[in-house]
Order: sequence, then structure tokens, then C-alpha cells
Amino acid sequence: MVLPAWVRVFSFVFVVLCGSLLSGCSGDDFLRMNRGSDVMTDSVGAIDERYRREGGEDGINIFKEIDLPTPNEQRLGSGAPGPAYWQQRCDYTIDATLDTESDSVRASMTIRYTNNSPHELEYIWMNLEQNLFQLDSTGSQSRTPGSVMKMLEYDFDGGYSVSNLAASGQALEMKVYDTLGKIDLDQPIMPGQVFVFSFDFAFNVPPALRRMGMETVEDGKIYELAQWFPQVCKYDDVHGWNTLPYLGSGEFYTDFGDYKVSITVPRSYLVSAS
Repeated sequence: MVLPAWVRVFSFVFVVLCGSLLSGCSGDDFLRMNRGSDVMTDSVGAIDERYRREGGEDGINIFKEIDLPTPNEQRLGSGAPGPAYWQQRCDYTIDATLDTESDSVRASMTIRYTNNSPHELEYIWMNLEQNLFQLDSTGSQSRTPGSVMKMLEYDFDGGYSVSNLAASGQALEMKVYDTLGKIDLDQPIMPGQVFVFSFDFAFNVPPALRRMGMETVEDGKIYELAQWFPQVCKYDDVHGWNTLPYLGSGEFYTDFGDYKVSITVPRSYLVSAS
């Protein structure tokens, strides 16, 4: 399955054939069954008003002046791209398999990163958003009553397992900092240069939590997986590497690119992606 350049693969959804589609983005609270238990617990829909802040950038005034960067040749005072504007490109090839017995995903990925900036890049930062589900992650440790992460069972320990990281046959090392990973390079990526690297990753799927996780229903299991693969962090002319940690809410903007994704699931499953 090849997705065009303007499509950003945020999530894929596995739906049991002939089963009901129960999305994590439902409008009302729903009940879910804990893994290996007959106990039903409350979960939360994506548009539950109890978990939404007031509208507007600061939650109060939607007409507040936008804090734009100082105008320059990259970004004009109007906010439009200037004559020297640039943005990076990142193409992904992913071969993923869903294991419905162990409720896990394993995959191999090759990333083709194009440095369109005028800068030499001595390292690459990665978003490792599944690491949010590690028991010792900042997001897990900062749960508050009523928060979405509070709905997750405390005994679930998730996160990525990354292996075989390499470029041009040479092994690379990724230093992990919670939901971020830093790859130091032997040679910098020069302006205009393309850097290709690959690695394998795997993670256990958490119980249903909004649009992320596995839910057991009458006809079987439904898997809805958001932020499921590691991504290169955005590098831009305003902030450089965008390395905000993932705490369970919010979204990160990423580079345009092509996505060639193969997903293997049991024959009885339907696959939908966006």
C-alpha cells in the first residue's frame, strides 16, 4: 500500500470482519474489559467534555495575537514562506505485523531523510511516542485524577523495543530520553544530502485508550493504533529540532514524505488506515 506524499500516516485501525466499529473517538464514555479480567471499567471518548479545555489558543481568547517568529528570508511578516524558505523531507518504508495472540506489533522500517536545510546535521532526533506507556515515563508518572492516562491500568508496561539500527551497513546507537531518541552520526548530513537508515521495532499494544489500544468485543478484538511507529522529529528554521516530549495529549507536526506501508494481519481482519 503506497500512500501519496500529502498523506500523513497517523494511525491504522484493525477491525474484526463483520464486527462493529467501536472507535476510540466515540462521542460518549464506553465500557471496556480489562485484559484477562471480567471486570468492566470506565473509559473515555475523545470528545468527552470533561477532558477538554476551553476553546482558543490560551483557553480564553480566540482573538489573541499570534506569536509569529521575526520576519526573515525564510518566513515573511505575513506568515507566508519567503524566497529562502525550506523544509525537510522524510520518506518511510514500513513492513509491520500485528500479532493478535500476544497483542503486539513488530516491524522493520527504512527512513530516507533529505536535508533541505542550509545546516549540517550531526545527529537526528526521533519521536518515540509509544514510550509514553512505559511505567516510568514522564507521562505515566504525572497522571492526575480525571486525565486520559489515568484510565490506563497501572500494571501495563509498554514502550518500544528497537534493534538493528544501522546506516550503510554501519551500526548506529540511539540514546533514549523518555519519548525521544537521539542518534549521533559519524558524519554530519550535509545540506542537500540524503541519509538512509533502518531499524526494527516492536511494542505491546496497551488496552483501549481513546484512539490507541486493543479492545475486546463480542466478535473478537479491535486494534486502534495511533502514533504507532517512530518518526524523525521536525527540524525547522525557527526551533531547530523540535524535541517536546510526548505526555499523552497534543500532536507533533512532521515532515512531508512518501509512506510505503505493508501491514500483515490475520485473514479475518479488516485494515483501515489514514
